[in-house]
Amino acid sequence: MTDNIKFHGPLMKELQRCAAFRAYEHIMSSGTTVGGSDLEEAHLNLYFSDVDEDHVGFAEQLVKGTGMFNALYNEINGELVMKELYHCLPGKKNYSNASNTQGAINMAVMSSKNLSNRVKLKKRVIVTMAKETLKFGKKALAIVKRSDYYRTYMATSSFPSGKNYEDYCHFVREEMFKAREDLAKLDKLNPEEAERVINREAEAETEGEGAYDVDDSAEAHINEEEEKMPNNFTFKGYIAFVLWGPIPPPEYAGNDDFMATAYAAKYRKTLKADGRAAARVSEEREAAKERSQDPMKSQRLGVLAYLTYNYMSRGMSPVLLGQLSSLFLNAMSKCSTSLDLNCCMDIFRTTISPFECDTLSTMLGTTSWFCSFIMSPPIPIPDVS
Repeated sequence: MTDNIKFHGPLMKELQRCAAFRAYEHIMSSGTTVGGSDLEEAHLNLYFSDVDEDHVGFAEQLVKGTGMFNALYNEINGELVMKELYHCLPGKKNYSNASNTQGAINMAVMSSKNLSNRVKLKKRVIVTMAKETLKFGKKALAIVKRSDYYRTYMATSSFPSGKNYEDYCHFVREEMFKAREDLAKLDKLNPEEAERVINREAEAETEGEGAYDVDDSAEAHINEEEEKMPNNFTFKGYIAFVLWGPIPPPEYAGNDDFMATAYAAKYRKTLKADGRAAARVSEEREAAKERSQDPMKSQRLGVLAYLTYNYMSRGMSPVLLGQLSSLFLNAMSKCSTSLDLNCCMDIFRTTISPFECDTLSTMLGTTSWFCSFIMSPPIPIPDVS
């Protein structure tokens, strides 16, 4: 009995790259600086989750189509079938089956060295695949950013007239096919060298040296002398780029959690900024926690009750009372540890949006009363301790 895997070889490696890249993105977007053996170990754990029982490995998530991988599949008669849009093998059906069925997308496909060798992927190989994905994704990003697809989507979160996500994916493949000579050169460079080359090209185009716009109109592709892209053409990292690049599939629209920071402009600067931002968020959370535990909490709640009684108990609905109370609590949470009602009221007035003001005014049925309340100075506060 053969131990070979009956699966399409290039797709096997592309799926592995997809999960490997997500592990790389997870590490790098956290702002943590790791390298060498530590980076490899972190990749191995995130890819397979052999160590951390609280984390489902990205390879397993891909097989099961969960989380950020769910756009890969259609569910047909209770089975997960990979969309042709991603595997680019016309007429083929690629099923996901976690029970290691021959010919299906399973953990044997995600963990083996190649079709004829079931030896488990090495951690160094996983890192290499992730960097390959990023390298070619950067090239795709440089091309896409010159297109009408990108300009329109960034401005309107929609596609150019008459176009959709499927057209965009085909466009990405077609433009990368045209650049296949460049891709062959990039393939020989390490990720750092490749990124320098791509950045130099992008800077030259920005400065007008050989700058051009990608013409993604139908007429631009009618050229009998130009070699036609094969229907099964993809590039390394294609799936990861169209899933988590700047223009996501419809399933992920509006969900920035899935977008890869690796495809953001000025990648390394973005990572550092994200790391600092994450630290600031952590500090703010700790400060909020301290505020919630400080000895003035009960006094704040007393003031809130007093304000609620004086300003809001005028026959208003429970819904309105709840909304206004929530706004007051939000304002109070931003005050310093010492009770400062003027500060609270200022924050309340500046944080309530015009929409919320109009909505609440409508619910009150008397805009003038609510506006005078918003603009009026705080009333004297009695001793509520």
